This record gives sequence, C-alpha cells and structure tokens, in this order.
Amino acid sequence: MEILKKRVTVEALGPDNLIEETQSDNYGAFRIRGLIPGKTYSVRVKTTQKNSRLFRSEPSDFTLEVIQTDIEGIHFIVFRKSNKYDCLGTVDTPEEFISTLSVQLLNSENEVIKEQTLGPNNLFLFEGLDTSIQYSAKVQTQLSEKHYQYVLPMQRIEQPTDKHKIFISFNFTATQRKLEVEVENGSFGSLIFTAIVGICIYYYNKINDILKRVINLQLLFQKKKRN
Repeated sequence: MEILKKRVTVEALGPDNLIEETQSDNYGAFRIRGLIPGKTYSVRVKTTQKNSRLFRSEPSDFTLEVIQTDIEGIHFIVFRKSNKYDCLGTVDTPEEFISTLSVQLLNSENEVIKEQTLGPNNLFLFEGLDTSIQYSAKVQTQLSEKHYQYVLPMQRIEQPTDKHKIFISFNFTATQRKLEVEVENGSFGSLIFTAIVGICIYYYNKINDILKRVINLQLLFQKKKRN
C-alpha cells in the first residue's frame, strides 16, 4: 500500500451547522468521531484548505444516516493539482520564413531555458513547466537585420488554472530592406577627384602616344631629306 506524502482532511457536515472533521493516516484511512446517531451527514474530502493541492474527489461526497454502530466502506479517490503543465503554441508566419524561426523559453530572469524549431503546422511544445516559475516565450529568427526589418514577438506564459496545458500563438513577418547607398560629403569629393585624375591619366597617355608618333615622323622626314 502506498504511503501518502501528505494527509487528507475529511469532514462531516450535519444539520444545524454541525461539523466534525479528521485527517487520514499515511495510508489514507480515516475515522470521524462525535457523530450523533439519528442525524444525517454529508461526508466529503475538504478541498478548500489553504495551500492545498487537492483538486477534487470522486465521489464528491457521501450522504449517510448515523446509527448506533460504526459505518465502514466509505472510499474517496482524491485528485491532486499537478505542479507541472505543458505549453503548446504556434507561429503564424509566411512560409518563406518558417525554416528561419525558433521559439525560446525564458525564466523570470529572461534566461533561455529551452529553444525549439517549428514543427508541423508551425507548432512548438514545451513540456513539464513548473507552476512555481514564471515563464515567457520569444520568437527568434536567423534572418539578418542588415537585410530584413522585423520585430521579435515575446509574451508571458499564463499558468493554467484547471488544466495541464496552455496554448499561445505568435505572429511574425519581415520586410526586406531597400539597398541604400550612402555617400558622405568627404567620400563624394574623393570620388570626383579620383575620376578627374583617371581621366587626366587616360588622355595623357593618348596625347603622349600622338606626340611620339609626330616626333618619329619628323625624324624620318628629316632623314629622307638629307639623303
């Protein structure tokens, strides 16, 4: 038989605000004393205790009429609140960006605990989150900020109250930046100066070739004239 880590309180509610309660032992057995014969009581597991993780019991209560002898055979199945839950989510984004995206799980200090790429239908899943920790989720991308403009969405994960799973969703899109050529005044002046120097060198070589040809022709003409 399993030993319980924490005892359970059981109470009997009778007429005229009569209340008797007791705690189970380490094996779940309990005994309520002080019930008045001939009175009708509703016996139930007390789930409103402060800091109790008890969620509900099955059945929720037993109705019994007290007789002169002990009553046995009252059994409850107690369901405790889990301190773990799962976070399922999706990212709505154009198909061209899916392979570049991932989702990070962060703690209250914004430290990355886990990171997952998107699965089928752009889904991601973080399992076994602790209810004692406040988490956030943030979308990350491999797209370069130099070539794309975008905002990385982030949101706090609200803990579920009566379920073990919560669903969140993100929207992500990016626009390609226009190629901008920025020329500063200094660099623009340098560009003009370089162009002028290049033009001068080009035409200097042309003129120099022409002058050489003229000189060669003159020398040839003078030589023929002497002969």
